[in-house]
Amino acid sequence: EACTTHYDCDAGKFCARFTAGLIATTCQPCMLCQVNFQDAVDMSCPQDLCPGSGTLPNCADGSKLAELSCPDKVKFQLWEYIDKSDGNPQVKPVSTARVREVTPNNRLVGAIVLTQERRRLQPCTLVGNPSVLNYTNNV
Repeated sequence: EACTTHYDCDAGKFCARFTAGLIATTCQPCMLCQVNFQDAVDMSCPQDLCPGSGTLPNCADGSKLAELSCPDKVKFQLWEYIDKSDGNPQVKPVSTARVREVTPNNRLVGAIVLTQERRRLQPCTLVGNPSVLNYTNNV
């Protein structure tokens, strides 16, 4: 859709300066408004319509990165960081499983959330299994 200002566009869109080689201004999704003076019709991505848009620089100077000379391989000795007398380093510490018990001999495996609610004692008449009913009546 054609536009002249950002407010001519639907929610989540801005008025783009150029779209895919076209000279006409059209409404585009906010994610396409990346460089203020390059993408937006008024050279400013609308922060009220597209928060956080237009924050990228026009260009980044790569010459500073090209000046760095980093070797392909770097030699190092592990013994620069620890003594040889300490023996071989342990790459990964030995982990011990922690036993989590709700009650003695009742271990938890994994994450479980428990909630409890105390109620008055009363006969369990809604139990359908006769074995469970016998157990609850005799406990």
